[in-house]
Amino acid sequence: MSEPRRHNLPAHPVRLIGRDEELPAVRARLLSAERGLLTLTGVGGSGKTSLALEVARSLLGELPDGVWLVELASLSDAALLPQALASIFDIREGPERPLLDGIRVHLESRRLLLVLDNCEHVVDGCAHLVEHLLAACPALRILATSREPLRVAGERLWPVPPLAVPDPRHLPLLDELALVPAVQLFVERAQAAAPHFALTTLNAPAVTQICARLDGIPLALELAATRVPLLPPQELLARLGARLTRLSGGLRTTPPRQRTLWDTIRWSYDLLPPQEQRLFRRLGAFVGGWTLAAAAAVCDAEGALGPDLLDGLGSLVDKSLVRAKETPEGEPRFGMLETLREYALERLLASGEAEPVRRRHAEHFLALAEAAEPHLRGPGQTDWMGRLRREHDNFRAALGWAEQRQDWHTVLRLGGALHRFWFISGLPTEGRRWLEPGLELAGAVPPPVRARALLAASFLACLRGEDEHALALAEEGEAAHVALGDAHGAALCRHYRAYARAGLGDLAAAHALHQEALAVFRRLGDDWAVGLALDDLADLALALGDHATARARREEATAFFRAAGDPFMHVQAAVLSAVAAVEEGDVERAAALATEGLAQLWQHGHSAPLPLCLLVLAEVARLRGQAARAAILGGAAETQRMAIDARPWQFSGPAYQRLLARARRALGTADLQTAWADGQALGLEQVVASALAGAEPPAPATAARAGPRRLSAREAEVLRLVAQGKSNREIAAVLVISPKTVGRHLDNVYTKLGVTSRAAATAAALRNEVV
Repeated sequence: MSEPRRHNLPAHPVRLIGRDEELPAVRARLLSAERGLLTLTGVGGSGKTSLALEVARSLLGELPDGVWLVELASLSDAALLPQALASIFDIREGPERPLLDGIRVHLESRRLLLVLDNCEHVVDGCAHLVEHLLAACPALRILATSREPLRVAGERLWPVPPLAVPDPRHLPLLDELALVPAVQLFVERAQAAAPHFALTTLNAPAVTQICARLDGIPLALELAATRVPLLPPQELLARLGARLTRLSGGLRTTPPRQRTLWDTIRWSYDLLPPQEQRLFRRLGAFVGGWTLAAAAAVCDAEGALGPDLLDGLGSLVDKSLVRAKETPEGEPRFGMLETLREYALERLLASGEAEPVRRRHAEHFLALAEAAEPHLRGPGQTDWMGRLRREHDNFRAALGWAEQRQDWHTVLRLGGALHRFWFISGLPTEGRRWLEPGLELAGAVPPPVRARALLAASFLACLRGEDEHALALAEEGEAAHVALGDAHGAALCRHYRAYARAGLGDLAAAHALHQEALAVFRRLGDDWAVGLALDDLADLALALGDHATARARREEATAFFRAAGDPFMHVQAAVLSAVAAVEEGDVERAAALATEGLAQLWQHGHSAPLPLCLLVLAEVARLRGQAARAAILGGAAETQRMAIDARPWQFSGPAYQRLLARARRALGTADLQTAWADGQALGLEQVVASALAGAEPPAPATAARAGPRRLSAREAEVLRLVAQGKSNREIAAVLVISPKTVGRHLDNVYTKLGVTSRAAATAAALRNEVV
């Protein structure tokens, strides 16, 4: 007699990737559930079904009456749920016994698991069915998959997130990268389609970007991987863009709604009631998330949603279309996966609502930036910087929309308000990218708006070392403020003229201009600006070798910054004092100031003075005889300087160059050259942690020293173009960077590969000798 059938699970399961920790946890939670119901929730394509099936297989030996899959995706009417379940067990409806009673009788004494897959489109019917069965069948276990909870008494939820993705900005070594779940899934599915495909140093940055771009959603990764036989990862990434959601492919047995990612998302959207559809598509205007207040201002300006706005957001969270979390201030914050946001934005554009919604979006974030600006130089700086950083992508979206509309008034107001945010964040190039086209192309804008934008643009140009251009902007800005009768704005522009004059080597003119600005700041009673002028006069004294005056000015400036409660300027002064101390040969004072400065920079998330701070610590290590530590910190300092794309530091630039030259001259052995390259490759967190601990930073390439070395994503891209025979000028045009920056990247490539020529680097690239 044959053994009775105990399951109806698919015979050839696809290997589950990236859920090793979740699998036993889900299984344990299901078995311990008081009423026997566990619902896996998550966005479409996140792998709920795959996880549910793997849990079901793991229970085949523990439930005597088996595990049974009920696929509901093709069910069009909730009234057909009993028929779908009855067909699994071959239960027939009798003339005197309704089908549901027959199912109850069949299940009430059995210990088995039901897997109800894809409940979202018949969620109410599923809830009633599950409630009925659990009440009558105490030994029954139900594992449901749905994009929203069933909302049945005793239901336990298990959110199934997308797979973990690597950070494209900090790539791990190749062996570590291959173990990141999203990468692992992409590579395995790509190899199924193209057996000779392998993860290499040259394609690793592109694979990483693909995984991040697709939010780690398993369905999206699988669909993308099917394109690998036609497009290598670098080309696939270039073609994703806004078309990524049109990815199609996969198995012929895949349900039609999952054959493209777009269909999967549309499936969820079509299930929403009209009011929630409207809210969802309007939320597509946000990039990087939003607060409840922002949602009200942008999505419900008419007040039609009213108190239902929070309910609507909550419903979208329940349906896995929106994610919620809490900010450090305790304020709720919401967001979408990028793939969902793209779909929402497309629906918004198709609805005819895009223009007013995106205008309200720009107006909201302009108001936020202008409200934040005065707080970025006082005791509220840290909190406001955190808030602005969270909204950074929204500011970019607002600027991009305004620029596209040639709304230069909004561009210049927003850029003028954000310039200090860009400064503290170490992003002067980004600020210039928005402000200068607006200044050049704007027609009639209110004079105060143009004057403020000129002030901001001149400062950002100084930070980038574009002194002649900065001088012209500052002179025009000063004249504009004078015409407006704004003495404070004119004095700030004079201050930036001094910056530019110092950068051009005219220290006497710089000193005179700073003294003039200082007198105005004192007269107006702006203690913070007084500290700013004193701090820069200290830099000038240091550049002239007058250490006593430099220290006195710095201490006076520090007192003003401390009184103003500006943590950034306070720590900047400490770092510059460390520079002066190391120049004077006071190693212990330099070490103490630089270590404290680094701790404060890290705590507050400030980027701009980091390279100088690390280089001071490198010089301290060199003077203490710690050559390897000095080399690693020197390499890390140069990497961070390149990352912020600014001159090393304004008037301390010569000191920075002297410190850098000393660090490089000390690289007399191959081991120290390797240590320098290790410092360039280390993640900032590792560098800071070891520097604060006083330990020698770890060498990231130690395990791979016998083999190839790791390049950054940009360095790998430069090397790829070199291997194609392109010149530095051609590479610069492709990557939209300067030829000088290309040369800098190539210098790093040569160091990391241990080669000295373009031909040798090309040969290494063609041999795949790059990690």
